[in-house]
Formats: sequence, C-alpha cells, structure tokens
Amino acid sequence: SLIGEDGKISEYAVEVSASAEMNSVLWPYVRMGSPAEAEHLWPAGTTYTDVVDELTSWLTKRLAKLDVMYGDGTLHTEHTYISTVTKEPTYTEEGTRTYTCTVCGDTYTETIPKLTMPSGGGGGAVIPPVDTDDFRTEAIEEIKSSAAENNYESEEQAALEQILEDARKKIEAAKTEEEAEAIVSAIKKEIEALDTAEEKELIRSIEAVGPEIFWAKSQMSTLNGKTAVKVYWNQPGNIEFDGYDVFRSTKRYSGFGTKPFFTTQKTTYKNNKDLKAGNTYYYKVRAYKVVNGRKVYTKWSTKAWRTIQ
Repeated sequence: SLIGEDGKISEYAVEVSASAEMNSVLWPYVRMGSPAEAEHLWPAGTTYTDVVDELTSWLTKRLAKLDVMYGDGTLHTEHTYISTVTKEPTYTEEGTRTYTCTVCGDTYTETIPKLTMPSGGGGGAVIPPVDTDDFRTEAIEEIKSSAAENNYESEEQAALEQILEDARKKIEAAKTEEEAEAIVSAIKKEIEALDTAEEKELIRSIEAVGPEIFWAKSQMSTLNGKTAVKVYWNQPGNIEFDGYDVFRSTKRYSGFGTKPFFTTQKTTYKNNKDLKAGNTYYYKVRAYKVVNGRKVYTKWSTKAWRTIQ
C-alpha cells in the first residue's frame, strides 16, 4: 500500500519518512478510523465522503511534490525558488515578495521596503502619495512636481509643506478624477503665489533702493505751448523697473496723497497742468517692479521742486 505500518511512503524508488505535515494531516484519520467506527472522535456532521475528499486532496498534492523530487529516480535535495510580489510596496506600507520552491513547494517571504520619494529641487517639499486609485496618485505626483520646480526660503517652505499636506487630504477624499483635477488646479495657484528664493532676493533689492542712489531733478520747460515743469530721474541700481509713480504737492513735507499724480515707464515727465504762478511744486518718485503678480516699490527718490513765475 501507499503507507506502511512504519509510517513510510514506498511508492517511489526511495522511501521517505512521513513528514511533520503528514503526521498532522494524515495520521489522525488513520488512528481514528471512519466516522461510523469512531463517531465520537470526529467533528459533528463529518461524513465518510468528507474524510475521503480531504485525504484525496492532500495526497494528490503530496504525490505531485514527490513526483518532482523523485520521479526520475534521483533525489533532488537543492531548492529551486521562483519569486512573485504578493504585496506591492507603497509610500506608506512595506510590500512582500514570496519565494516558492519548484521542487518541493517550500515557501518563504521577504519584506520589500516602502517606496521613497526624492526631494524636490527647492529643498524639497516631500509628501507621500496615497496608495489608492491611479488618478489620485497621479494628482499627488503632479502637485509634487510643481512644488519641486523652485527653491524656497524657510518661511515659504513651511507654507508649502502645509499646502501640500492639505492637498493630500483633499485628494484622498476626492471621489472622481474631475474632482482631483480641480484640487490640483487650485493647489498649483497656491504654490505659484509663494515667493521663490530668487523672487525674495529681488524684492529685498527693490525695497532697499532709496534716496541715497535714487534722485529726482527738475527744470522749467514748455509743453504744447504752455509752461511746464520737467521732472526727470535716474534708474537706480541694476534693476529693470516696470514703471515709475510721480507724486506732486505744493508742500515740501506733506500733501502728496496716496495716489500717483502721474505714472510712466519713462524716466522723465512734463507737468503743465494746474500750475499757478507764485506756487512752488514739489515732486518725488518711486519705482516699481511686478514680482510674482504684485507690484513691489522702492523707497522715495530725493525731491525736486520748481516755483512758477
């Protein structure tokens, strides 16, 4: 028979002692006998067919393994493993790779480390994508890429990290691809509103410009046959400004108001409006440059003035 009294399998060229697996699976059935003969030892409701089916299934698998190991009459003692990824790693969880021996069916597993995300070019706002539908993962990657395009100083970097964390939570909750796309569009605008390190440096340079290097002068002139005051000034520093605001007052230290009397892209202006003989008119200028969508202003130039005769 297949199994002898000594607990050995003798179907093939060599005899193999019953394994621990066999001891735990097969021998209890042999010792207890059929349900009809040892009903008190079997789980309630167990039938003879149940026993036969379970034994047949186990023995079929076991014989298949033995055929691989001993079918050619040679004992194959070395394992030959193939591996498959049974759990993909993500940015938040480790994965699993399972190795299975093609000779005997032995298996073991190893852990696959979590995925890592490189820091961005800007000091790297790092945010883990979610392990979820592709459209959510792609949305996170798109935002991460946008955030990595620029360098940021510490204050903006902290703000960027918070923006990305909020974005991750919103995208995780997104139910459709369209909803995720709308979130990405809104987040990109928030990122674009942050001043980059280069923009911050430019802003500091603009705001540092003052009367020490920024002067204004004036002289009497005419415009369209009328008396005019010509005001002119230098372009301070090495900054290419987008424009200049000219302010006017009849008082030297006050009365200039909050709105420019005139705005120009040139470095000169002729004023022939509302000039009255005997009055002295004072002028001062500030330059501006649009940085990241908003105007950044210099300090005031020196003042220039003329008295109308």
